[in-house]
Amino acid sequence: MESDELHLLDMLSLVYEDMDIDAIEERFVNFVAEIFSFDRVVLFFVKHRKEILQGKLCKGFEVGTVSSIKISVEEEYLFTRPRVTRFPVIVTSHE
Repeated sequence: MESDELHLLDMLSLVYEDMDIDAIEERFVNFVAEIFSFDRVVLFFVKHRKEILQGKLCKGFEVGTVSSIKISVEEEYLFTRPRVTRFPVIVTSHE
């Protein structure tokens, strides 16, 4: 089995090993940071009624700073475009 497949299986096993949602979210953030070698990771949730992304959990940021982040879900923002258009954003340059 390839390394990417093992990481995916590890991530999927989070739900089956521990049904505590806070623990699952924390382990997910740690897996993402490890798999992609990211220094910082932020987990956002969509608040459907208000159409905003709300910061929930982070790694690599000062504790408490992410929970105050709220981003309006609008197509003009690259970060929220997939939520609006239902299509992924593909970036082809590193500019």
